[in-house]
Amino acid sequence: MPRNEQRIQITQQDILVPFFIFFGIDFIILSIWTIFDPLQWVRVPVHNEDLYSHNMVEESTLGLCVSDNSGWYIGVLLVFNFAILLLSLVQSYECRRITTEYSESTWITVSIATTAQAWAIGLPLVILLDHNPRTFFILKSCTVLCTTFAILLLIFVPKMIYTYEALKENKQTKLSTKS
Repeated sequence: MPRNEQRIQITQQDILVPFFIFFGIDFIILSIWTIFDPLQWVRVPVHNEDLYSHNMVEESTLGLCVSDNSGWYIGVLLVFNFAILLLSLVQSYECRRITTEYSESTWITVSIATTAQAWAIGLPLVILLDHNPRTFFILKSCTVLCTTFAILLLIFVPKMIYTYEALKENKQTKLSTKS
């Protein structure tokens, strides 16, 4: 028994309205944070308890931006953006059976799932290791790298492979028609 297949056309407005709503909410949260509790640059001493630090001539310091309630703002932003990530994962799962030549829903689902995994592993570690500046920087950089690299590879590499194969088939078709 064939499934009822229905053609749905998605317009620019269908994409742009949710984007501007999500962007607007992020913008409002960040604006409220900037207006009511701006970040201030502070430099604090770092007490290093290594064996070699007993004869230090200068005391090491660490510079960072802090605000009184930054944890709350960051928490709200993380919860909101993680909710968007989960919503997009659900929507990409619902689109898994799109059967067109240019279907990207599988790769989008995998890239969103990879992003969710990178955030689920990286963010708690970033929170736990924020006292060590080097580890904090490396971990934050790796989380950003895993998030962006996965999206770029999983979205664009299949497109490049498909384009390469289509061009190769087109070239072979032209060669066979000339002979």
